[in-house]
Amino acid sequence: MNCRHAQLRAHGIPPAPQRADTLSWRRFLKVQSAALLACDFLEVDCVNLTKVSVFFVMEITSRTVHILGVSTHPDAGFTIQCARELLLAMGERAAHLRILIRDRDAKYTAAYGCPRPGGYGA
Repeated sequence: MNCRHAQLRAHGIPPAPQRADTLSWRRFLKVQSAALLACDFLEVDCVNLTKVSVFFVMEITSRTVHILGVSTHPDAGFTIQCARELLLAMGERAAHLRILIRDRDAKYTAAYGCPRPGGYGA
C-alpha cells in the first residue's frame, strides 16, 4: 500500500474503479475554487518596440487579478519573489490557498511549486 492509497482510505475514499461518480474538471474547480490561484505571464509590446512580461495571479473564487510585477527578462528568482510578496500582502486571506495552477515554464522552479509551507502546485 502506497502513501496516497493510505491517505484516500483514511478519508473514506474508495479506489477509482469503485467510485460512484467521476469528478469532472468543471466540478473540481467549483468545489476547490476557494483554494485555487492561477498564474501566468503576458507580453506587452511597448511604444519603444520592446516587449515586457507582466506576471499576474488570479484568485479563482473572486476572479480578482493581481499584477505582481513587470520585467523585460523574468527568471525564476523574479517569480519566487513576486509570489512571496503576494502572500505577504494577502495576509490572512492566503491561509486557505493550497493549489496553484501554472504552466511548465522554466521560470517556475521546484521551489515555486510550494511558495508557502503546506501548499502545493498543480
